[in-house]
This record gives sequence, structure tokens and C-alpha cells, in this order.
Amino acid sequence: MTADQDGICDEFEADGCTDSSACNYDSSATDEDDSCAYANAGYDCDGNCLVDSDQDQICDQDEITGCQDDSACNYDATATDAGYCDYPETNYDCDGNCLEGFEYLCETAIQGCTDSNACNYNGQATEDNGSCSFPASGYDCSGVCLNDSDQDGICDEFEVEGCTDCDACNFNESATDNDGSCTFATSGYDCDGNCLLDSDNDQICDQDEVTGCQDEAACNYAATATDAGYCDYPETNYDCDGNCLNDSDQDGICDEFEAAGCTDSSACNYDPDATDDDGSCTHANAGYDCDWQLPDRLGQRSDLRPRRNHRLPGLNSMQLRRNSHGRWLLRLPRNELSIAMATA
Repeated sequence: MTADQDGICDEFEADGCTDSSACNYDSSATDEDDSCAYANAGYDCDGNCLVDSDQDQICDQDEITGCQDDSACNYDATATDAGYCDYPETNYDCDGNCLEGFEYLCETAIQGCTDSNACNYNGQATEDNGSCSFPASGYDCSGVCLNDSDQDGICDEFEVEGCTDCDACNFNESATDNDGSCTFATSGYDCDGNCLLDSDNDQICDQDEVTGCQDEAACNYAATATDAGYCDYPETNYDCDGNCLNDSDQDGICDEFEAAGCTDSSACNYDPDATDDDGSCTHANAGYDCDWQLPDRLGQRSDLRPRRNHRLPGLNSMQLRRNSHGRWLLRLPRNELSIAMATA
């Protein structure tokens, strides 16, 4: 018995995760029990990064670029990748104030970047020393995107549209934004349209197989059958509805089974097995049965085995005698009737 009609007997069903993309996929499972578990986005099932360009155990999508030098004015404690660091001018703090005890040195010209568009612009500088630095295109001085509408850490200018689902047939590993173009294999098939399971290698997946009779001559021929099953054939000389293939006289008896003979039950040669009357019926002569026996009313002896010169009772004018051919003659007053008699 197979309650879910999947071709696997209930006794052999195995519960488990049947999704091959899940971390706990069980190839021996036949029934899905909703136990499938999946990796977090950007990680594999072991919690390892799918992409970690600098091998620092921090996935690229979680990296934060910033200054990692705590002595710099723009130190970022959350930075995981080194970025630009902005340091104060000599003898000054990060706010451009002269360090205590170095006031006498601050009276001289202040060297620094005097371009307010630069990342290291120094508003206290009185003399540009050519040290100005600028952010990369699309980023601010902290390495943060100027435009990032989906907040994925990738600047809008550098986004790549495509399928980002790694289980899809058209997965694009360089895509950063999913454009809804993902296509997936049909259940039971791979992305090339090949069966995942085809036990008999007939190019028809096991789940699509139909067992039935494949012989067109059979009564239960199934045109949709893909695997051979039981075939039911008609009896010889009959069709699948039990009708004769050949029945010239339409009497319900196939020509092959017809038997010619006498079908008249009153005839001497009546044949109870005959199905077609062939005109061969013979009947007893009037006054006699089929064995040429006289009716009992002629006397106790009806086998006409007379003795010499025997006269039948009540028929004194008749006399029996044997002729030269061994036949008995019944002599009547004006004619004689020859009757072939047994000569005991």
C-alpha cells in the first residue's frame, strides 16, 4: 500500500529533508517532514563565508572599511578592513588646537591640506603642503557609498542585476541585486531537463512512469503506459467483447466452432453437437421406428425375426417367407412388401 501514491510502499517510506539545497538534506528520505534547515545568506551550512576575499573570517558583505589606527582622528572601532586614517598636524590635536606645552611651536605657519573638499582638509592649516586626499568615486571619505538605495553596502553605481539565488539554474555569482530572473529546475529534473531518477534509463523520470499493457493487440492496451504491465488478450477467434471474429450465419457460434450435421431432434440421425443443419436428416418410414422395429401392437415380438411359415396373429391373409436373397417377404393379398430383416 502507498498512501501518498508516490510509488514507494508505506513500509519503505523514510521521513526526512528531501530538499537537496538544504543543509540537512537526506538522500534516503522519501517523505518530506519539514525538517529542512538552510544556511544564512552569505554563509555555507558550516557557518563559513561564501565570499571572504581577504581571508579574515569576516564575510565580504559584513566588512566595514575604516581607519583602524586608534591614534588617528577618524579611528573607527568597528572597522574590519583598513581605510584612510586622518591624523592631526604636528603639535595639534584633532580639533586643530595647539597641544598644551607646544604653544610656542604653533605660532609658525601651519602646514596641511587646505582643500575643503579633501578628506584630510585641515581648517587650521595656513599653508597647503600637498597632502590632500580624496575619496574614491561613489564613496565618501569613510569608504561609505554615497548612494546605496538597498543598503547592501554596494554603491548603486556598482550594482549588477541578475539572479542571486545559488539554487537557481541561472545563478549569477557576480550579481548584487536580484532582478527576479531566477529560473529553477522542474521537480524531479535538473537544470538541463535530465531526470534526477530514471531507474530503467528510458528517459522518463521514475515519478512520471505509467505501468500498463503496451501491446496494441491486447484488450487492456494503454497508450500512455511507459513501463510494461499485465496484458489481457481475447480468447482465440473472439474479440475483446467476447464476440466471434467470424460468424457468417450470425448464430453466435464462431465459424471455426460450427459442426455440420442433423439438427432435427426427431430424425433418426439427430446430432446434439451439430450447430449447422447440413440437410442430412433421415426419418423412419411410417409405421416403423429408426431401427425398423414394428410397433408393439403387432405382438409381443416386434423384432420381425419370424420362424418359417410364421403367421402373425390376426393377419391370416399375410404370410412371411425368405426369398433367394435372404430377405423376408411379407405377402399381402395383392402385392408383397420386401422388408430387410435381421437374420439371427
